[in-house]
Amino acid sequence: MATLGTTRTETRNLLDDTASTRWTDADLNSYINDAQYEFAVTTGIVTKKVTITLVSGTSEYTITTPGIVGPLDTVYFISGTTPAFTRTLYPTTEKLLDSSVGPTWRDETFSCDNRQAPVQYYLTPDTTASSSAALFKIGIYRKPTIVAGTHQIVVSGPVVPATLSLDATEPEIFLQFHQALPYGAAYRALLRNQDTVSLELAGAYKARFNEFVEMARATLGGVR
Repeated sequence: MATLGTTRTETRNLLDDTASTRWTDADLNSYINDAQYEFAVTTGIVTKKVTITLVSGTSEYTITTPGIVGPLDTVYFISGTTPAFTRTLYPTTEKLLDSSVGPTWRDETFSCDNRQAPVQYYLTPDTTASSSAALFKIGIYRKPTIVAGTHQIVVSGPVVPATLSLDATEPEIFLQFHQALPYGAAYRALLRNQDTVSLELAGAYKARFNEFVEMARATLGGVR
């Protein structure tokens, strides 16, 4: 199990800088966080679920979990009626709905209690999003009307992992891939030197980092 502190130590070992003469702790912390970001975004291995309560007459909702980078893994509808039921929603686009349903699809409404709505979801840019929110909204077709109970959609997708700031903090990526981070950080540190030896070693560390990326993708291929 790695932490920011142990990852930084291993990064220094790879850089042959155990005396901290060439890179500060702040330098390496930044490179480690960059490596974790790259690993998470490239593989989609860090995921979160968000539950959104539907509002009558509203088809588009902001996804409030910070840093969702998409594409979404799953979206499903939960009826709050008795007995409750769930339905998986399938992806579409606004353009496809325009062509397959017609320009009036945005006005179509169905009662959440009649087990007919919604059936699909689409993503649309969120021009009001702050840096702490996703850059898109999720839209559902058809637009719900609420008869009784609480109706929700549950959204699951890859997110940007939390920044490692304390030495005791553990990376959010899976435990078996923690050892990728020293290689990802070390190759970034070496790029600062721009001499032939450093660049060659950076290339070797980058290749090792990419091996872990491919292993993570293969792991997710059997999970998702």
